[in-house]
Amino acid sequence: IKYSSDKKDSMVKSNCLLSKRFYELLDYQFLIREKVINFVSNNIEKKKQHINKLIIHMPTGTGKTKTSVHTIIALFEKYDNKGNIVWLAHTEELLDQARNAFINAWNALGNREIKVIINDVTQHYDNNAIYFISYQKLISYYKNGFDMYKKFRENMSICVCDEAHKCLATETYYALDDFMISYNENHPKTLIGLTATPGRKYKDSLLEGDNLDLALMFDQNIFSINTNELEVFSNYHRNYDFEGFSYKGIYKKDDEIIKYFQNRKVLAKIKRFPLKYDYSKIDNSVFIKKRASDYSQSELKMIGENRYRNEVIIENLKKIAARGLPTIVFACSNQQGKILSNVLTLNGIKNNCIFGDTHESLRKKYIEDFENGEYNILINNAILTTGFDSPRIKCVFITRPTNSIVLYSQMLGRGLRGKKMGGNEECLLIDVVDNLNKFNDENFAFNYFSVYWR
Repeated sequence: IKYSSDKKDSMVKSNCLLSKRFYELLDYQFLIREKVINFVSNNIEKKKQHINKLIIHMPTGTGKTKTSVHTIIALFEKYDNKGNIVWLAHTEELLDQARNAFINAWNALGNREIKVIINDVTQHYDNNAIYFISYQKLISYYKNGFDMYKKFRENMSICVCDEAHKCLATETYYALDDFMISYNENHPKTLIGLTATPGRKYKDSLLEGDNLDLALMFDQNIFSINTNELEVFSNYHRNYDFEGFSYKGIYKKDDEIIKYFQNRKVLAKIKRFPLKYDYSKIDNSVFIKKRASDYSQSELKMIGENRYRNEVIIENLKKIAARGLPTIVFACSNQQGKILSNVLTLNGIKNNCIFGDTHESLRKKYIEDFENGEYNILINNAILTTGFDSPRIKCVFITRPTNSIVLYSQMLGRGLRGKKMGGNEECLLIDVVDNLNKFNDENFAFNYFSVYWR
């Protein structure tokens, strides 16, 4: 692998061709890969659809990125290596994670050199390139509409949208809609969304229609995990006919998919501990208010500054620190995060906090120090919900209430990596009691949106 001096792009050359179709993949990952490949290939070969759209739906911690990387490498061969691949994500951490996974897989599975480019389409190639680009960068290119972007758009064959549930944001939606335009019937395009929660809004929300809009954006094609399919596949995978699967939707709801992976030790088992306190000692009007959306920043700031509530949180953090449990804390606000951090430091408990305005170099250092065991408590406010996957985490500590099933699933997911995936047998979840009353089952978030897909 050769990196340019500015690290904007690199050339990756395949070291070998492996005959093992299961390279690095577990059975459920390989099964989703095969289903997606057959679905897209069938459409391309029979010219059923010129533009293919689908979602890969896998729980956080089960290897969604790795599965998707293997899938697009195989799909690229179906395209006869024509055109380029584009991988979109919201954060640099997610882009780095995807790029590293792609390079590792391509070194084993690729059959030629491929150009790897980060956040820059001015270095344009007609073929044999993969671009890792932020949604913000794509929106900027779309708005400017310069000639290089038009060529970039025309030559794109496969586009991957990480955190696909965010694609309905107005600017992102229009940029993607334009990006998927195809000008050549001999050059089909494929749009692949990745998510653990294929929806956006919880019940009773005025914007619940967004859930159906997201499904329609991906033509209601969803590829999820079904334990019945896995059982058949595990027994007969060598001779199994993948064409026999139903490719459209979740034909049988599986309410125990998370428990299934917990029993396989792919995911950690969750031990729930409610963070109880006397609501009469805070302004509880914010909790009893009927709301159509999540808590506002001003409401979260007010909750996070309540002294009595913070005292309860700090006492519990002290107990966690005494047990030496590597813990990620989700604060209500930056201010609350700083308060918790300062009080812990005054009590001789090593910790760090990361916020949206934390400099990139400091953010990387704090995360590396946490990974290396320099300290056990890492505090953040809405910044480490995605793109942060630490096998050390044994406790997820949520201090902020939320009405967002997607956000809650993302926070909980930071501690879901199981022993088979390099994580832990179980993870302690300490959470405010109003969250636990709403989201009291790990399976709930994963299955909640299935009604919106065929």
